[in-house]
Amino acid sequence: MKNTFVSIISACVISAASAAGAAEFVGGTISLSYSGLADSDLNEINKTSLNGRVQVGFSREFSIQAGLGQTWLGLSDFDSTSLDLHGIYHLSESSSVGAFFGRDEIEGYGANFAGLEAGHKVGQFGGEAYIAHAKDGDSSGNLYGIRAAYDLSDYGNIGARFDQIDIEGFDVSRLSLTGEFKPTPGFSLTAEVGSAKFDSLGSEMFVGVGLNVHFGANNGTTFDKRSLLDILPGL
Repeated sequence: MKNTFVSIISACVISAASAAGAAEFVGGTISLSYSGLADSDLNEINKTSLNGRVQVGFSREFSIQAGLGQTWLGLSDFDSTSLDLHGIYHLSESSSVGAFFGRDEIEGYGANFAGLEAGHKVGQFGGEAYIAHAKDGDSSGNLYGIRAAYDLSDYGNIGARFDQIDIEGFDVSRLSLTGEFKPTPGFSLTAEVGSAKFDSLGSEMFVGVGLNVHFGANNGTTFDKRSLLDILPGL
Protein backbone atom coordinates (compact mmCIF):
# COMPACT_ATOMS: atom_id res chain seq x y z
CA MET A 1 0.00 0.00 0.00
CA LYS A 2 2.83 2.39 0.87
CA ASN A 3 4.56 1.77 -2.48
CA THR A 4 1.28 2.28 -4.35
CA PHE A 5 0.61 5.65 -2.73
CA VAL A 6 4.18 6.83 -3.24
CA SER A 7 4.14 5.77 -6.90
CA ILE A 8 0.84 7.52 -7.67
CA ILE A 9 1.69 10.82 -5.98
CA SER A 10 5.28 10.88 -7.25
CA ALA A 11 4.10 10.31 -10.81
CA CYS A 12 1.69 13.24 -10.57
CA VAL A 13 4.29 15.63 -9.17
CA ILE A 14 7.17 14.61 -11.42
CA SER A 15 4.99 14.66 -14.55
CA ALA A 16 3.89 18.21 -13.77
CA ALA A 17 7.47 19.16 -12.97
CA SER A 18 9.23 17.65 -15.98
CA ALA A 19 8.52 20.61 -18.22
CA ALA A 20 10.08 22.96 -15.69
CA GLY A 21 13.47 21.24 -15.58
CA ALA A 22 15.37 18.96 -13.26
CA ALA A 23 13.49 17.86 -10.15
CA GLU A 24 14.71 16.07 -7.04
CA PHE A 25 12.61 14.01 -4.63
CA VAL A 26 13.12 15.45 -1.15
CA GLY A 27 10.58 13.78 1.12
CA GLY A 28 7.26 12.10 1.73
CA THR A 29 4.85 10.76 4.33
CA ILE A 30 2.28 7.96 4.50
CA SER A 31 -0.36 8.39 7.24
CA LEU A 32 -3.12 6.18 8.62
CA SER A 33 -5.50 7.75 11.15
CA TYR A 34 -8.78 7.22 12.98
CA SER A 35 -10.93 9.80 14.77
CA GLY A 36 -14.44 10.02 16.16
CA LEU A 37 -16.73 11.59 18.72
CA ALA A 38 -16.19 10.35 22.28
CA ASP A 39 -19.89 10.33 23.29
CA SER A 40 -21.09 6.70 23.29
CA ASP A 41 -24.41 7.79 21.74
CA LEU A 42 -22.55 9.36 18.80
CA ASN A 43 -19.72 6.85 18.33
CA GLU A 44 -20.87 6.08 14.78
CA ILE A 45 -19.67 9.58 13.84
CA ASN A 46 -16.10 8.61 12.99
CA LYS A 47 -13.67 8.44 10.10
CA THR A 48 -10.65 6.42 9.00
CA SER A 49 -8.17 8.04 6.61
CA LEU A 50 -5.21 6.87 4.56
CA ASN A 51 -3.12 9.71 3.15
CA GLY A 52 0.13 10.05 1.26
CA ARG A 53 2.12 13.10 0.25
CA VAL A 54 5.44 13.69 -1.52
CA GLN A 55 7.61 16.72 -2.21
CA VAL A 56 9.89 17.46 -5.15
CA GLY A 57 12.44 20.28 -5.16
CA PHE A 58 13.69 22.28 -8.14
CA SER A 59 16.11 24.47 -6.21
CA ARG A 60 16.90 25.36 -2.61
CA GLU A 61 14.07 27.90 -2.74
CA PHE A 62 11.25 26.27 -4.72
CA SER A 63 9.47 22.94 -4.44
CA ILE A 64 6.13 21.28 -5.19
CA GLN A 65 4.19 19.08 -2.75
CA ALA A 66 1.26 16.83 -3.68
CA GLY A 67 -1.11 14.76 -1.58
CA LEU A 68 -3.64 12.01 -2.20
CA GLY A 69 -6.05 10.64 0.39
CA GLN A 70 -8.90 8.23 0.93
CA THR A 71 -11.36 8.56 3.82
CA TRP A 72 -14.05 6.17 5.03
CA LEU A 73 -16.90 7.83 6.95
CA GLY A 74 -18.60 5.78 9.66
CA LEU A 75 -22.09 7.24 10.06
CA SER A 76 -22.86 7.84 6.39
CA ASP A 77 -20.82 4.84 5.14
CA PHE A 78 -19.54 7.09 2.33
CA ASP A 79 -16.06 7.08 0.82
CA SER A 80 -14.17 10.28 0.06
CA THR A 81 -11.15 11.03 -2.12
CA SER A 82 -9.02 14.13 -1.71
CA LEU A 83 -6.20 15.72 -3.72
CA ASP A 84 -4.03 18.72 -2.91
CA LEU A 85 -1.14 20.44 -4.70
CA HIS A 86 1.22 23.03 -3.16
CA GLY A 87 3.74 25.44 -4.63
CA ILE A 88 6.26 26.22 -1.88
CA TYR A 89 8.91 28.94 -1.55
CA HIS A 90 11.52 28.42 1.18
CA LEU A 91 12.48 31.77 2.69
CA SER A 92 15.16 30.07 4.80
CA GLU A 93 15.92 26.68 6.32
CA SER A 94 13.33 27.39 9.03
CA SER A 95 10.63 29.40 7.20
CA SER A 96 8.45 28.57 4.18
CA VAL A 97 5.39 30.02 2.47
CA GLY A 98 3.11 28.39 -0.07
CA ALA A 99 -0.02 28.47 -2.17
CA PHE A 100 -2.21 25.40 -2.55
CA PHE A 101 -5.18 24.03 -4.45
CA GLY A 102 -7.27 20.99 -3.57
CA ARG A 103 -10.42 19.01 -4.23
CA ASP A 104 -12.55 16.70 -2.07
CA GLU A 105 -15.08 14.29 -3.56
CA ILE A 106 -17.74 12.28 -1.70
CA GLU A 107 -19.87 9.87 -3.72
CA GLY A 108 -19.61 12.02 -6.84
CA TYR A 109 -20.16 15.28 -4.95
CA GLY A 110 -17.14 17.58 -5.00
CA ALA A 111 -15.75 20.83 -3.63
CA ASN A 112 -12.68 22.83 -4.66
CA PHE A 113 -10.55 25.01 -2.41
CA ALA A 114 -7.47 27.21 -2.74
CA GLY A 115 -5.42 29.18 -0.25
CA LEU A 116 -2.15 30.36 1.26
CA GLU A 117 0.01 28.82 3.98
CA ALA A 118 3.11 29.55 6.04
CA GLY A 119 5.34 27.55 8.35
CA HIS A 120 8.19 28.41 10.72
CA LYS A 121 10.43 26.56 13.16
CA VAL A 122 12.67 28.11 15.77
CA GLY A 123 14.53 25.97 18.28
CA GLN A 124 12.17 23.35 19.71
CA PHE A 125 9.03 25.18 18.57
CA GLY A 126 7.41 24.84 15.15
CA GLY A 127 4.06 25.64 13.59
CA GLU A 128 2.10 26.37 10.46
CA ALA A 129 -1.04 28.28 9.49
CA TYR A 130 -3.30 28.41 6.45
CA ILE A 131 -6.31 30.27 5.07
CA ALA A 132 -8.40 29.19 2.09
CA HIS A 133 -11.57 29.77 0.12
CA ALA A 134 -13.79 26.83 -0.81
CA LYS A 135 -16.48 26.54 -3.48
CA ASP A 136 -19.06 23.79 -3.58
CA GLY A 137 -21.44 24.27 -6.51
CA ASP A 138 -23.39 27.45 -5.77
CA SER A 139 -22.10 27.62 -2.19
CA SER A 140 -18.80 29.07 -1.03
CA GLY A 141 -17.02 29.95 2.17
CA ASN A 142 -13.73 30.09 4.02
CA LEU A 143 -11.57 27.82 6.12
CA TYR A 144 -8.48 28.48 8.18
CA GLY A 145 -6.35 26.86 10.80
CA ILE A 146 -3.19 26.95 12.86
CA ARG A 147 -1.04 24.17 14.34
CA ALA A 148 1.89 24.38 16.74
CA ALA A 149 4.14 21.83 18.45
CA TYR A 150 6.95 21.85 20.98
CA ASP A 151 9.68 19.19 20.81
CA LEU A 152 10.15 17.60 24.21
CA SER A 153 13.03 15.51 22.85
CA ASP A 154 14.09 13.68 19.71
CA TYR A 155 11.40 11.14 20.57
CA GLY A 156 8.29 13.29 20.62
CA ASN A 157 6.38 16.53 20.92
CA ILE A 158 3.19 18.04 22.29
CA GLY A 159 1.09 20.65 20.55
CA ALA A 160 -2.25 22.23 19.80
CA ARG A 161 -4.45 22.72 16.75
CA PHE A 162 -7.39 24.93 15.77
CA ASP A 163 -9.39 24.77 12.52
CA GLN A 164 -12.64 26.29 11.31
CA ILE A 165 -14.75 25.93 8.18
CA ASP A 166 -17.78 28.05 7.30
CA ILE A 167 -19.46 27.38 3.94
CA GLU A 168 -22.84 29.14 3.81
CA GLY A 169 -24.40 27.66 6.92
CA PHE A 170 -22.10 24.65 7.30
CA ASP A 171 -20.03 25.81 10.26
CA VAL A 172 -17.63 23.48 12.06
CA SER A 173 -14.69 24.34 14.31
CA ARG A 174 -12.31 22.21 16.32
CA LEU A 175 -9.73 22.82 19.04
CA SER A 176 -7.47 20.03 20.25
CA LEU A 177 -4.31 19.02 22.06
CA THR A 178 -1.93 16.79 20.11
CA GLY A 179 0.96 14.50 20.89
CA GLU A 180 3.50 12.63 18.78
CA PHE A 181 5.83 9.81 19.79
CA LYS A 182 8.79 8.88 17.56
CA PRO A 183 10.19 5.53 18.69
CA THR A 184 12.49 5.23 15.67
CA PRO A 185 13.60 7.61 12.89
CA GLY A 186 11.03 7.80 10.11
CA PHE A 187 8.14 6.44 12.17
CA SER A 188 5.74 8.15 14.57
CA LEU A 189 2.54 7.52 16.54
CA THR A 190 0.07 10.36 17.14
CA ALA A 191 -2.78 11.07 19.52
CA GLU A 192 -5.31 13.89 19.72
CA VAL A 193 -8.11 14.93 22.06
CA GLY A 194 -10.30 17.97 21.67
CA SER A 195 -13.68 19.58 21.19
CA ALA A 196 -15.53 19.99 17.91
CA LYS A 197 -18.42 22.43 17.51
CA PHE A 198 -21.13 21.59 14.96
CA ASP A 199 -24.12 23.76 14.01
CA SER A 200 -26.52 20.86 14.52
CA LEU A 201 -24.90 19.04 17.48
CA GLY A 202 -23.29 21.79 19.51
CA SER A 203 -19.88 21.01 21.05
CA GLU A 204 -18.72 17.41 21.29
CA MET A 205 -15.51 15.82 22.55
CA PHE A 206 -13.49 13.74 20.08
CA VAL A 207 -10.37 11.60 20.10
CA GLY A 208 -7.98 10.53 17.36
CA VAL A 209 -4.98 8.26 16.86
CA GLY A 210 -2.65 7.70 13.93
CA LEU A 211 0.63 6.42 12.62
CA ASN A 212 3.01 8.01 10.12
CA VAL A 213 5.88 6.74 8.02
CA HIS A 214 8.29 9.50 6.90
CA PHE A 215 10.96 9.07 4.25
CA GLY A 216 13.35 11.02 2.02
CA ALA A 217 16.13 13.47 2.77
CA ASN A 218 13.72 15.86 4.55
CA ASN A 219 12.10 13.02 6.53
CA GLY A 220 8.64 14.14 5.40
CA THR A 221 7.11 17.16 3.69
CA THR A 222 7.09 20.86 4.47
CA PHE A 223 3.33 21.20 5.04
CA ASP A 224 0.54 18.96 6.26
CA LYS A 225 -2.18 17.76 3.93
CA ARG A 226 -5.04 20.16 3.16
CA SER A 227 -8.60 18.85 2.96
CA LEU A 228 -12.06 20.04 3.97
CA LEU A 229 -12.72 16.66 5.57
CA ASP A 230 -9.50 16.90 7.56
CA ILE A 231 -11.25 19.46 9.75
CA LEU A 232 -14.06 17.05 10.67
CA PRO A 233 -13.30 14.51 13.42
CA GLY A 234 -15.93 12.18 11.99
CA LEU A 235 -19.05 12.05 9.81
